[in-house]
Amino acid sequence: MVFACVLVACVFNNGTNDGSPDSIPSVLDPGDAIAPSPAPGSSDQTIALARTKIKHIVFVIKENRTFDTLFGRFPGADGATQGTTCDGGTVPLQRAPDRVGDEGHSFFDGITAVNGGHMDCFAEGGYVQYATVMSVRTWDTAGRWTTNYSAIAYSTDGGETWTVDPETVRSSGWLRSSKAYVPGDEHFQQNALVYGNPDDPDTWTAPEGDPNRERYVYVYGTPSGRQGSAYLARVPESQLPQLDKYQYWTGENSDGTGNWATGDPSAAVPVIGSSENDLVHLVYKVVDCFTFGLFSKILNGIWVGGLPTFGNVSEMSVQYNEYAGRYLATYTDGRNEVVLRVSDTPQGNWSDSITLMPRAAGWYAPMIHPLSGTSALGAGDEQYLYYNLSNWDQYNVHLMRTDISALQAV
Repeated sequence: MVFACVLVACVFNNGTNDGSPDSIPSVLDPGDAIAPSPAPGSSDQTIALARTKIKHIVFVIKENRTFDTLFGRFPGADGATQGTTCDGGTVPLQRAPDRVGDEGHSFFDGITAVNGGHMDCFAEGGYVQYATVMSVRTWDTAGRWTTNYSAIAYSTDGGETWTVDPETVRSSGWLRSSKAYVPGDEHFQQNALVYGNPDDPDTWTAPEGDPNRERYVYVYGTPSGRQGSAYLARVPESQLPQLDKYQYWTGENSDGTGNWATGDPSAAVPVIGSSENDLVHLVYKVVDCFTFGLFSKILNGIWVGGLPTFGNVSEMSVQYNEYAGRYLATYTDGRNEVVLRVSDTPQGNWSDSITLMPRAAGWYAPMIHPLSGTSALGAGDEQYLYYNLSNWDQYNVHLMRTDISALQAV
């Protein structure tokens, strides 16, 4: 297979052919290119003739290759020796084989490559996509349903097909799935995934400069139906499918620092919808004190959605919004209103709810567009929060937008 060729289109022929086709390699590895022997000098007349007769020089190269791929290491070529990754790091460029894995060609690969307009993530194509899913056991009264379990599904073909990872199953209660119930998993039946503020060192696993540094993915969970509160976990991005690596927010200390408990979802406390200091939670704590914690752990696995917290949070979406400089959370509350809350940190304190859609039957599930608040949607659109909103009566999805300029961090 011809690796590359240079076609010189001429309108003259001097009747000679000094090259032998048998002496031209069919493939040249750029890393092992052989320096050509010096060509004999050309007469001024030949050079002048070439300048008037050569009309086009055409480079034909293989798909997904560049000048550096083909000729960057040729003698005398000024090829690139290192590349920049989309997290700002640099890596040395090594010689690649002729046959390499294909790049991702999906719409989502393109979104990743564009990287909010920075145009620096083209090496990230072919990634794995993740989505959280739930299995509905029964549809109950309006606004209520019971789940069997939640789980993480993944796709390696740009979202065309999905596979549920059985190791990520969270049973909503006793005897509801093939995987044993773990106390606390009932609070993570519907989940929203989000990156944190990249400028906040607490949203990274290690200090800047550490070669093992990576971002946390924050996971906001709610129970079955629309009557529960929202809970928070985080996990290193590379360990998203490993439930034993999840860290659960357990609340603030008296000195203002926070605590995260690894591998124990029952330790999580509400961050939106209700507070660990509300009366109902204090009652549960007192009873747990006399039952060695068995009251909550047993009843949460029996009661649909876990013991009531009266938080009224469901169908939740969360984003760190670059324009606002804050975290935004949208969800449907118990009054059937679509609301928004704002916070400076993933765990809060979260603001009081701001109504996006007044009480009206049929509206639910406000899902934030991930490019909201970025220049990727076009100059002048950064101040708008774009989100999908479903309607039960029409059984259709609407694209909505709300001006959030008043919510910018000062």
